[in-house]
Amino acid sequence: MGYYSGYTLANRMGLSSQVPFTQEISSNFAPALVRKMTIKNRQYIIRRPVVEVTEENAPVLQFLDCLKDIEKCTELEPEKCGKILTEFARKNAITKKKIDMIIANYPIKVYKAIYETEVEYVSS
Repeated sequence: MGYYSGYTLANRMGLSSQVPFTQEISSNFAPALVRKMTIKNRQYIIRRPVVEVTEENAPVLQFLDCLKDIEKCTELEPEKCGKILTEFARKNAITKKKIDMIIANYPIKVYKAIYETEVEYVSS
């Protein structure tokens, strides 16, 4: 179980127009914190997630990863990022309760990114 992360996720969500040469994936099966791999002539960076990835929490992890990396992975204004992330949160039914279960595993800058982007998520 895993999900796209980093620059790859930012590009797929529309937060960045940059197409990364190396795909980034967070996976439960990462043998180390960060590992570079080549599979069928494609390069990947495999990262260990902050908590075990499940089908239910994968969108929340992606949401929080975007907020964690927002300063380095996007060229958009914070308000525009907030709109994109708000749409993602609504589409994936990301609630405050789901975020609260995981956010303590992330750096404090995620809270700052939530404030600066004015991102909204489902309240209940």
